[in-house]
Amino acid sequence: MPLSNNCSETISDTQSALCGAITNTLTAPQIICSNETFVINLITLINVACGPGFAGGFTIDQIFAQILTGNATFTGNVVPGEIPPSDVFLADPPNIIQISYDDAIFEVGPGESIVRTFDPFVGIEVVASATIIEEPIIIELSVTGQSFLDTGCTCGPNFDGYIINHSLELLLVPSTHPCCTPTITCPDDITVFNDSGTSGAFVNFQEPIVSDNSPGVTAVCTPESGSFFPPGTTTVTCTATDASGNISTCSFNVRVIVDPCRFFSGRCRRRRG
Repeated sequence: MPLSNNCSETISDTQSALCGAITNTLTAPQIICSNETFVINLITLINVACGPGFAGGFTIDQIFAQILTGNATFTGNVVPGEIPPSDVFLADPPNIIQISYDDAIFEVGPGESIVRTFDPFVGIEVVASATIIEEPIIIELSVTGQSFLDTGCTCGPNFDGYIINHSLELLLVPSTHPCCTPTITCPDDITVFNDSGTSGAFVNFQEPIVSDNSPGVTAVCTPESGSFFPPGTTTVTCTATDASGNISTCSFNVRVIVDPCRFFSGRCRRRRG
């Protein structure tokens, strides 16, 4: 599977079972930064119909995932969708995780149909090591369940178990890689007059725009928005920090112009009157 250097790109593997009655899509970030925690998502589409006089359904019983190569491990944390798992088993060493379901049962009555998308059905948390090795992170995942479809149902007859297999290949890069550094864009320079009765001004400004290859990036500006700025020019420095501790900065200027009529507001009004 070819890998690009698009930092925001995700890759996916879509597989179907039961003639497409169940279609699963596995997605994950394509570029993984060292020491980064990321999530692989399983999106499930259910599309099955039964004609008059026929009924059926199926279950999703178990999800089995394994890291075949690459310096990464499962954390044991999962992000449940609409249907919470009944059990999560993490092997030791933590390169295998097994997620079981008791209540993922979908029944279709005579003349009925089901079209549902679970986005995600489940998210599986993975953490990359700080140590970089040459081989990519390869994750394989399988979904197993049972089907019970009459002849008049989509893809019937089928009274057997099914399995849907997936595979993803992710690129592990150092934290110094351009994709690992959060981006931050500061607002434009600001010029204001002093507040009435003082030589400075309380200045509010828009928060900087931040983004990263994974969720959890935050930004802090010094001085912060709403602070009192003295006369003249003050440089505001904003720092973006992602969940892995990588930082980026930007800055802009706040200029306060002192207007004597604002400082001595009452006196100016009397002179003009």
